[in-house]
Amino acid sequence: MKRVLLSLLIFSLTLVVFHTYFRSGFPYTNDGENHLARFANYKIALKEGQFPPRFAPNLMNHYGYPVFNFNYPLPNLLSVPFSLIKVNPETTFKIISIMSFIGGLLGVYKLLHSERKSLFIIVIGMVLFGIQPYIVNLILFRGSMGELLAASLLPWVFWSINELIKKQKPTLFTISISSLYLLSHNVTVLISLPIILLFAVVKIFDNKNKKAVFAIFLNFFYSLALSLWFWLPALVEASQTVVRDAGIANHFFDHFATINQLAFGQLGFGFSNPGPVDSLGFQLGISTLFVIWISSIILFKSFFKKVHVPTKILLWTTTVLILIFLQTPTSFYFWKLVPTLQIIQFPWRLSILLGALVPILWAESSSLISRNLKKVLLALCFITVYVIGQLKPVDFFHRNQIDYDLYPQSTSTQNENRTKEFTYLNIGDWQPRPLIEGVGESTVSDWTGSHRTYSLSLETPSTIIEPTMKFSGWQTSVVSSDGKTRNVQYLNTELTQGRIAFELPIGTFLIHSTFTQWTPARIIGNSITLISVIALGFGYLKHRWTSSTTTKNG
Repeated sequence: MKRVLLSLLIFSLTLVVFHTYFRSGFPYTNDGENHLARFANYKIALKEGQFPPRFAPNLMNHYGYPVFNFNYPLPNLLSVPFSLIKVNPETTFKIISIMSFIGGLLGVYKLLHSERKSLFIIVIGMVLFGIQPYIVNLILFRGSMGELLAASLLPWVFWSINELIKKQKPTLFTISISSLYLLSHNVTVLISLPIILLFAVVKIFDNKNKKAVFAIFLNFFYSLALSLWFWLPALVEASQTVVRDAGIANHFFDHFATINQLAFGQLGFGFSNPGPVDSLGFQLGISTLFVIWISSIILFKSFFKKVHVPTKILLWTTTVLILIFLQTPTSFYFWKLVPTLQIIQFPWRLSILLGALVPILWAESSSLISRNLKKVLLALCFITVYVIGQLKPVDFFHRNQIDYDLYPQSTSTQNENRTKEFTYLNIGDWQPRPLIEGVGESTVSDWTGSHRTYSLSLETPSTIIEPTMKFSGWQTSVVSSDGKTRNVQYLNTELTQGRIAFELPIGTFLIHSTFTQWTPARIIGNSITLISVIALGFGYLKHRWTSSTTTKNG
């Protein structure tokens, strides 16, 4: 009966939240189309021999774009199996989003069940997660799959901490959960680390289990090692791009949410505009506000009536209120004091953490909430579900696979992953052949976005320019007519404008240009991840063999 109830709940919530997905066409969102183009380019990069993919071959009208080196890889990784069986990216996006949402609901269930909460509390907690306005916004209007995956994995991360404390050692599953979370969405991972650490500290003290500290540390260590193939190059090589100079990163203080927007904002398609007038809704939701209000009242009464209230209620209520405060203009001076935190780009992004925290707050305070207030909360949840069922995307569209394979833009808002040197604007002139600044001819044998081979016959010393964005990892070797091979040094001049370019003397040459993993950060990151995979695989097999031997002997 319990499983049937939970299955019906998950099915119903999924049907309501994703009601616009069950029709032809793809909902028009802020970021959805970008993800579809990335799915296609990730597949192409793999087919062209990039492992792991870091340079999107066909973006920027075939000039290429290093978006995979810097932007959260989990959505793209999940899309690969669907790409292999030639599922359209639009269908792939819908499937992954629905699976992610269901995974988030199950994560809340596992988390609250591990906290030994009743079925009623668990069910309401799952509903509170599923109707979070921020998550609904992600699905229907913003289309940010990375954030949706992060929001859905966060309850599992909290559950993993409970599991680590219980078993006092990492398991393959807890390590996998943490690793996937680290690859889900860069910004969400960074802003959630203090909350995750706080949750771990509370649980360690609550269980008075010092041995769990080592288990949690070891789990994090393994997870970081498994994700270092992405994080190390992303952090080290970011200095080559314009990401820190992009306008979106320099207008943080123009995107605070007002109290009115947080309380009464309308869900709908739109954008976060500079200033207090926005078309994108930032509302927290009536159900969320009700839980926060009730918890705050409980604390207020305990303070004046000197009634003992569990520390967890105080802790999580305070945490949630601080997260809300930090989204408002009143927190201006805090952000000024810690400018590094402005990497989150938009203060209202902190609401993503409420997806996991509000169910926890509800679970901790529910024992002190009267039956009538619980009925009110239940009614508010039903009202919210009804409202969500009426929401519709601004429009729908459909494109074929080839349209995503040849997507001509960068897939990032302000081309913030563009290299600093790439200033070439006339990208519409792309042709699969080198440009010769001099006198000579070229014959192309093979040309893709990740490698190419061609021959040159030069009558004068010439500058050779390949129509590709120059980014670390590209290597070009030249085989001269006497059979000698050498690697060229790339130029950076007003003429080349950030494209792959080099000089050659008079003569006949065979050219090989290839995008490689040969940078210090990639070599170190890839190696540590590979060693970790081998070590964990060996450890898992050893554990299985030991368990099997013990069973037979027993």
